[in-house]
Amino acid sequence: QTVRKAEAAGMSDRNDVLKVEVKVNEGALNLKRTENAVRLAKMNLCHYIGYPLDSEVDVAESSLPESGSVSGSTDISGRPEYQMLDKKVQAAAQQVRMTRADALPQAGIFAGYGYTHGLTVNDETFIDKAGFSVGAKVGIPIFHFGEHFYKVNPVEQAVSERDSNYELMTLEMSKAANELDESEYERALAAGNTASAEENVRVSRLHYDAGTETLSDLLEAQTLWQVANRDSIEADINHFLAWLSYLKTTGQICNEFIK
Repeated sequence: QTVRKAEAAGMSDRNDVLKVEVKVNEGALNLKRTENAVRLAKMNLCHYIGYPLDSEVDVAESSLPESGSVSGSTDISGRPEYQMLDKKVQAAAQQVRMTRADALPQAGIFAGYGYTHGLTVNDETFIDKAGFSVGAKVGIPIFHFGEHFYKVNPVEQAVSERDSNYELMTLEMSKAANELDESEYERALAAGNTASAEENVRVSRLHYDAGTETLSDLLEAQTLWQVANRDSIEADINHFLAWLSYLKTTGQICNEFIK
């Protein structure tokens, strides 16, 4: 409206009006794309939570939860994967004890008592006896070379598998920590760029109103402000996702959100 009034008053030419109309059309197109993206995102959310895709869902338009930074702890023992491997080692150790028990001599004793009462004819019993027995049993397994070693060997395999995966999970945690640290730096830079873009728009508008700057310069400043805000939002989201990834690699993600 301002540019059209300026054109009508002879203070601006038709080219300025066309530039503004192009920007308005770009804004309308971006708004339409955003509305479609929100609709698809809600359908995707319904898919994940088991609702029909055409369900009406309302999502709170709030900022992301407060995310943290890299902690000094490098303990990954809280990860479910590591705990499963540790349980596997314990199960293998129990198997070793059972295997060793099979190789040990076994001894036992038993005792029994029996009584037999037979047929009675003319006050005379043909069978009337009692018996008591005691015995002992000793079993010594015959050892076959290599058989018990083969049974015990899985515990070493379980320990080796746990230690190897521990190193891989430690590397994964280090990578996630680096990505979180980089995302923090990226978010700080994006916030600085946004502040600079806001100041640039403010100064450019003052110059344009004073007639010392062209409309193209003001539109360019507004475009830079829009890009800076988009980058800032993406940086916040990437930082939050990097923080979740770091919590996952350190086994803290469940504890963090239970609090």
